[in-house]
Amino acid sequence: MMSSARGNPSSWKSGSTSKKSTIELDTICSGLTLIVARVRVIVLYFEKGMELILLDDGEARKVAESLGMKITGTGGLLLLAKQQGLIGSVRSEIDKLEKEGEFRLSDSVGDILLQSAGE
Repeated sequence: MMSSARGNPSSWKSGSTSKKSTIELDTICSGLTLIVARVRVIVLYFEKGMELILLDDGEARKVAESLGMKITGTGGLLLLAKQQGLIGSVRSEIDKLEKEGEFRLSDSVGDILLQSAGE
């Protein structure tokens, strides 16, 4: 038998969660939302008969590769945009994305990408 109020659902009270618990729950929910979104993208690839999938997340890329999917990431998309004359510089676009804090490219991938872009 559980003796603590924490482990006993009958003793839980609405509004009695701590701020830390709320933050932890928000983090878990956010993580689950990301997982579901990645799975939906992979499912749509097959449902729609897509030829290419855009994924930056390492874990999602591993899954997609194991399923034989053709993958590119934001870097590949930027390289294509430069090749088609839609942007002038891959480096400047990467800098903008990194500055916003929503994007990070490893040094090795960045070097390959910039070399491919002739920068």
